[in-house]
Amino acid sequence: MKVSCPICSSNPVAHAESRSPRQGSYRGDYGIALVTTLLVLALMTVMSLGIVIALTSQTLIGGFYRNFRGSFYAADSGLNVARQQMVNQLTAAVPPTFLPIANAGSILPASILANLTTSYGSSSALNGGAGANAWKESFTIPAGAAGATLSLGPGVNPQISFDPTTGLPVSYLYTYNYTLTSVGSAQGSE
Repeated sequence: MKVSCPICSSNPVAHAESRSPRQGSYRGDYGIALVTTLLVLALMTVMSLGIVIALTSQTLIGGFYRNFRGSFYAADSGLNVARQQMVNQLTAAVPPTFLPIANAGSILPASILANLTTSYGSSSALNGGAGANAWKESFTIPAGAAGATLSLGPGVNPQISFDPTTGLPVSYLYTYNYTLTSVGSAQGSE
C-alpha cells in the first residue's frame, strides 16, 4: 500500500527527507506574538486608565464649581433677606404721626441687629414648604464685628426739613450706615 502526502501528492517519506531542518519550523516566532499581545494590552490599559482619570477629575471640578456658585448665591440671597428685614424694621419704627423716630440713635439699631442675629445667626435655608428640598444651600449672618453692624449716619439727630410758611417740620431724613456679612454654604457643610 502506497501512502501519498496530502499536500503534494507524493511519497511522505521522500517529502519528509527532502525538507531542511529549518523549513516549516517556527519555534522562535511563537514568543513574538505573545510579547506583541502583551504590549498592546498594556497600552490599552494605560489609555483606559487615563480616560477614567480625566473624566473623574472633570466631574470633581464641575462639582466644586457647582458648590462654589451655590454658596455664592446663597450668601447673596442672605444679604438681600437681611437687608429687607432691616428696612422693614426701620419702616415699622416710624410713628404714625409726624414725629421723629424714638431712640433712632442707639436703641433702634441695636434691637434691629439683635433681631437679625437671632433670626439668621444659624444656618437658614432659603426654601420652605413643598420646595424645601429643592435647593439645599443656606446662609448665616454671623454676630459680632465680622457680621452685621448698623449705626446712625453722620450726626446723632436726623436732618429735619421745615415748611417756610408754617414753620412745621415736613420731613425727617435718617441715614443709617450698615455693614452686612453673609456666609453661604452649599449642600449642608460645603
